[in-house]
Amino acid sequence: MQPRVVQVGPLVAPTATNIALAQSPIAAGALALNGAAGGAVANNICLSQNGTAATALIINGALKQARFAAPTSGVAGAVIAVLPVISPIYITSAGNDNALTWAVIGMDRNNAALSETISGANAGVSASANSYKSILSITPSGNTASTVTVGAMGLATLDTARRVLFTSSGTDTGLTISISGTDWAGVPISETLIGGSSGTPVYTVLDYLTVTHVSVSGATAGTISVGTNGVASSQWINLDTFAMGTVNIQAVASGTVNYTVETTNDDPASYGNPIARSVVTWDAASGGLINQTLSASYGFPQTPLYMRVLLNSNTNPGYVRMTAVQHLSATA
Repeated sequence: MQPRVVQVGPLVAPTATNIALAQSPIAAGALALNGAAGGAVANNICLSQNGTAATALIINGALKQARFAAPTSGVAGAVIAVLPVISPIYITSAGNDNALTWAVIGMDRNNAALSETISGANAGVSASANSYKSILSITPSGNTASTVTVGAMGLATLDTARRVLFTSSGTDTGLTISISGTDWAGVPISETLIGGSSGTPVYTVLDYLTVTHVSVSGATAGTISVGTNGVASSQWINLDTFAMGTVNIQAVASGTVNYTVETTNDDPASYGNPIARSVVTWDAASGGLINQTLSASYGFPQTPLYMRVLLNSNTNPGYVRMTAVQHLSATA
């Protein structure tokens, strides 16, 4: 087998809010991806305005488009907002709109009608549960306490594929958090995890290069933010399990790092028994390289199906580069 090389790191310094700033969802729905790495824009659907009971907000943000009565009529009809990517929307209230609800009407990715009712927020954000391709109207149930804006989530793009961190100010262990995005290669990935509590953040088991959607199953006890920690895994190396050769690995550490080489025989690509990537069991016990801080080598007497290197922590620009060489390969 030709040498296979993967690298993990360096990582930009972690921050708890670079994907989504602290917010307090009062019901199940999406979080606004409004951190420094997020693509959310608070007012690209509706610019700041006061809402009037049972009257649709004026769609006047950067995403507005005139909808025509017919493709060839040339006669403008209603103004709609067309989102750059299919995503949830979020409403930002400057005042206390807890007593209000928002009726949202839009279209999904197939241009089918899509609607929902969103609860108002107190000087905060309320996000939709649905993802929209376009927005036709947003109507409050009553007069707003102050001004509101409406924007699209977009997506968050990180410096490299890495774990995503969720930090709760209260106890959210009774909630579930769902996250979707893409990995190093742009392949869609997703998982669901149990919420954390104050002082005990939780983080994903998969590594996300982009985050396209984050939602919670219910109202949070306090605020919740989304960011990154200092943990990341390399891409997986797939080995030839039909061969009888041993596998030699060399891990080259640069800078200040702590890393572990992991292996698994679980196979998400199996035809007979596929296992979701988020529940693959990784084993470090047979790898010989656990919580290493310096360069090291190791020889596997048996061949695992996959291996990777886990970066437990680092100081930028620290990284680990791992080379795997399988000495024999199966013959045809």
